[in-house]
This record gives sequence, structure tokens and C-alpha cells, in this order.
Amino acid sequence: MFEFLKKSVESLGQAAEQKASNNEQLEHEEPQFAFVNDSVEFSAKANCTLNALNPKPGSIALGDGGIDFIAVSGYGFIAIPWKNIQKVRVDVYGKYVRSIEIITDDDQVIPFILSKGYDVLHVIYNHIGREKIVSSNRSFGSRTV
Repeated sequence: MFEFLKKSVESLGQAAEQKASNNEQLEHEEPQFAFVNDSVEFSAKANCTLNALNPKPGSIALGDGGIDFIAVSGYGFIAIPWKNIQKVRVDVYGKYVRSIEIITDDDQVIPFILSKGYDVLHVIYNHIGREKIVSSNRSFGSRTV
């Protein structure tokens, strides 16, 4: 009668040991990212707001290959090559650049709120040119770029 209980307790113990070993393997593995850049020209703090209710704080790195965003928590990575950027919408208030929205060639919109927006915009301008940078006319106080 108790043989069934003994077998079920043993199977639960084995499952718990296997789960613990899997967790240890995941903790020791480092996240694998496919960076676009070989060398970084400029980096700044940024928030990626793909989800307005849960912005991801992190850092944005601009370099020879494109734009890399890495979340502080480690659970968020975005790599955008320069050739895949169709358009960049910019919120400009006087000389202050608050945010940018990157539109890729597959019509995906990736918004970033930047700490050093003017400097980020300058690097983007050097790589993709003036014709792909446009003003986002959503706010009352915004100006054209």
C-alpha cells in the first residue's frame, strides 16, 4: 500500500534535483547577444518604451554597424543595423532632443527616451544622412529638425 507513496516521493525528489541543476546551469551561462557594432562611437543612457506601461532602462550604443540597446536588467536587447533604418522621428524642443523613434524597413517602430539626445542624433545623422531624419509633429512645442 505504501509502495505507491514511496515511488511518488522519490520521483518528486528527482524532479526537484533536476530543476535545481537546470537553474544552476542557467545562472552560470552568460547571455548571448549578437552585437551589430565592432566599435562604439557614442553611448548614452536610454529608456526603450516598446511597452508604455513597462519602459526598459538601459544604455544605447551607436557605432560602425548600427544601434545596440541593452537593458540594465539583462532582459532586453535590440540590435538595429544602419542599413535597416528607414526613418528616425525626433522630438525636438529648442536645442533639446527628448526622444527618438526608429522606424525599420519592416515598419517596426522602436521608441527611445534619451539622456543625451542631441549627441545621439548627431551620430545618427553622420551615418544615415539628413533625408531620413524627420520631426515628430505630435507635440505642441516641437520644432522641425
